Amino acid sequence: MTPISEIRPIQSDRHLSISPVPVKDLASSHADWRAKLNATTPCPHGAEICFEGVVRGMEANNPISGIKYSSYNSMAQEELQRIVEQGQKTFGSHPLFIHHVTGFVAEGDPSIVIRVCLPHSKEAFDACQWYLAAIKKRVPIWKQAILHEPSQ
Repeated sequence: MTPISEIRPIQSDRHLSISPVPVKDLASSHADWRAKLNATTPCPHGAEICFEGVVRGMEANNPISGIKYSSYNSMAQEELQRIVEQGQKTFGSHPLFIHHVTGFVAEGDPSIVIRVCLPHSKEAFDACQWYLAAIKKRVPIWKQAILHEPSQ
């Protein structure tokens, strides 16, 4: 695994991503992150957790077609980097893939994917939950629910 100090940001306007290489970059579609995740090296530890946060069809009791995510990209990248560094210190060095979509995400599609590899299942689940909570709390990503258009 490449040391965390070798993560280098690449700028773009669509998605935030940290792969287990680990190289930080941004992609443009669901297929892009899926291809990156599939291309990563197998988990060298005993437990691999892959979490997909999928857009629900309801928001505040209203049916939606999806969610439009926006971010303050440079700040989001910096905060994501800090979260990864903190996670590597907290849980020990481990392969990691984090991808959060910006732009429109349709109902049923994932808006965030987190893959964590650690020696034991409990610590892998704990780390995955920790990354998700830290991202939701600290990374400047905003969402706007897009309501279903009425049928005519």
